[in-house]
Amino acid sequence: MYFNRELSWLKFNERVLDEVTNETLSLFERIKFSAIFSDNLDEFFMIRVASIQEQIKANYENQDDSGYTPNEIFCKIHDTVNTLLNRQQCITEVCINQLDDQGINLIRKKNYDEKLIRKMETY
Repeated sequence: MYFNRELSWLKFNERVLDEVTNETLSLFERIKFSAIFSDNLDEFFMIRVASIQEQIKANYENQDDSGYTPNEIFCKIHDTVNTLLNRQQCITEVCINQLDDQGINLIRKKNYDEKLIRKMETY
């Protein structure tokens, strides 16, 4: 049996996400790793998951060299990505709180008020 390339790729991206918790890095570097994780995941879905979805649509049910059918690998990807995204959300929230502690405030869209919206439109 071989490793599935999609699951292996997700393991790689998990290691990128691990860097967000690496406190030997500066806070900005850690936040950058969170963004890299997200960018990687976007590309993963556009290319690799789209390919698996095409196989599912075509009713392709053969196992790959790792022993998974397209439906099985799609389910495994779904579970893994949900876990990773939940983890990213938690550790990124910690980083955002640390930014707040350093006087750097991120204003989230849900917290926009009318004055800020007008100021941004003018800008």
